[in-house]
Amino acid sequence: RWPLDPAAPVSYVPTLALCGTFALLWAARSRTWARAAFLALASFALLLAPVLGFLPATFMESYSFVADHWQYAALVAPVALAVAGVWRVVPAGHGRMALVTIVAVTLAMLTARHAAIHTDSMRLWRHDIDVSDSFAGSTMLAVELEKAGRNEEALKQARSSMAKYGERDITCFVAGLALLSMDRYQEASEAFLAAWRLNSNDVVLHRIAMRIAEEGHDNEAEPLLSRLVDRLPREVGLLIDHGMCLHRLGRRDEAERNYRRALEIDGNSVAALNALAFLLASHPGGDAAEAVALAARASRATDDADPSILDTLATAHAAAGDFAKAVRVGTDALARASGDDALAAEILARLELFRAGKPFVAP
Repeated sequence: RWPLDPAAPVSYVPTLALCGTFALLWAARSRTWARAAFLALASFALLLAPVLGFLPATFMESYSFVADHWQYAALVAPVALAVAGVWRVVPAGHGRMALVTIVAVTLAMLTARHAAIHTDSMRLWRHDIDVSDSFAGSTMLAVELEKAGRNEEALKQARSSMAKYGERDITCFVAGLALLSMDRYQEASEAFLAAWRLNSNDVVLHRIAMRIAEEGHDNEAEPLLSRLVDRLPREVGLLIDHGMCLHRLGRRDEAERNYRRALEIDGNSVAALNALAFLLASHPGGDAAEAVALAARASRATDDADPSILDTLATAHAAAGDFAKAVRVGTDALARASGDDALAAEILARLELFRAGKPFVAP
């Protein structure tokens, strides 16, 4: 950004110089060169006017207060003037051809050098930082570094951008991704919360929280999910995801409240029926009869074909003391889980307990 101070006289020099040039050329308009120069300068100014900031332009509203590269739209006028002037001064023949060749080769070399900046995004944003150090360049370099897996550099660049331009949702988000990839889950959670406070993108925060939870870091995921539940208290899927996170953390009562609230909102939610049934069936003191009823409803809703729900139903039967049914349903669940090795291993482990006449008790 150019530092223009309205109180400083020097800030008015460019505008006064432009007006003075117009005045001089107009005064000398009886001469051919003055008329040509006035036409070129007036055309340049008029063609440039739409991108000087007087009219709303998305690019300048969002990214830049200065867009000098847009001069190319207006350069046709002064370039035409320069070509006409050279053509009158340089005699025809080899002189003109030599000049054309020199100009063409010089422009080609400059173009090739500038084109190298655009060979990849990272080089482009580094160039942007070198010439202007704008918010877009500083932040997008962090984005590209994170995409390339250079997380330490991405984090450093994101923090540098925040130090210069303040916290923005995108810089906080990139910092969070870098920290997440570096297994710094607590810091990542804090960065994502900061991004969410600035942007309130609930879908993105939900996905991030689930990614953290899937990697086994429920302590860091739970505060994110809790914030989202406070914001979206009737989102059934969110209530269930938060409940499962609470369940894994051993906060059984809170998890049960989430599942029951989800069922109050949508009594036919298969995911909520299954989650609550498994919680009741896998903990001492749980209502085994209710667990059987809930799991049976969920199983009927899926045509008794979902192996994870059948596993829950088997667990509920075992909790109720009906080990024969538990073994029969568990065996069916195991058969239907072929192709999902992780789920099959869990079902088999519980099935062995049921065959031994023991219920499954969650750790």
